[in-house]
Amino acid sequence: MKVKKFFVTADSHVLFERGKISGVDLITNNAIVKYLEDNGPYDGYIHLGDNYDMNLISDHNKNKLRAVEGQRLVDDYAAGNAYLTQHWTAAGKPKAFYLIEGNHEFRVQRYIDANPALDGVVNVEKHLPKFVKYVPFWSKHEILTIGKASFIHGLSTGVRQTASALRDYGTNIFQGHIHRRELMSMRYHGPDSTKVAESLPCTCLYAQPYLAGKPTAWQQGHAEFFFHPDGLFNYYVTSIFDHAFVSSAGNYYDGKRMRPDTRMVL
Repeated sequence: MKVKKFFVTADSHVLFERGKISGVDLITNNAIVKYLEDNGPYDGYIHLGDNYDMNLISDHNKNKLRAVEGQRLVDDYAAGNAYLTQHWTAAGKPKAFYLIEGNHEFRVQRYIDANPALDGVVNVEKHLPKFVKYVPFWSKHEILTIGKASFIHGLSTGVRQTASALRDYGTNIFQGHIHRRELMSMRYHGPDSTKVAESLPCTCLYAQPYLAGKPTAWQQGHAEFFFHPDGLFNYYVTSIFDHAFVSSAGNYYDGKRMRPDTRMVL
């Protein structure tokens, strides 16, 4: 019986500023990359969106251009692509490698709407690595479904957004967007008919500049899904604390104790 294994992550928020890759937690990433190498090859990889932060074209910075002075879209794409390429390689170069469009990728579409002459030039789809399958969730509301699990970026940032997703989609639904774990289940008639929705944690830095030190409920982590031949699945979410985690096999991964990874090439 062939079981397919997928690695699932969310909200890396990669950007390039002051001459280096930022936004994503690079120390935590050291541990994740080593974990991917140790546990691959994977049949698939799903990024739930907001890989590219696109801070420089955010509406929040429309009248704060000094905050993004010197930043360029081409550099942000290069940084985000370096992150995806590193994970693709570490995961064994799976053919099923998905990036779901989040609201931060959608910033590019909004920018094109305001500057239509750039259509066909700055679009996310034009800059993705060839191995990435793009799922336009925010712009076209396309949903990625594998077996009996569906994956989106998420729309709401309010409390109990998983309950909203479960009500709206009526199926097993997994999403990112709120940078924290949140689980909800809903009962239906019949055996094995319960549906679940879960928001998965992020891999970005906690201290994002726009937060200005405000408290958050954010949590780092990732997930693995194992799909049965009939589409049913098991999944396991790993929380990350202080850049470190213990795998289900009992192996310890600590990004602080690892040599900084130099394979993320721009």
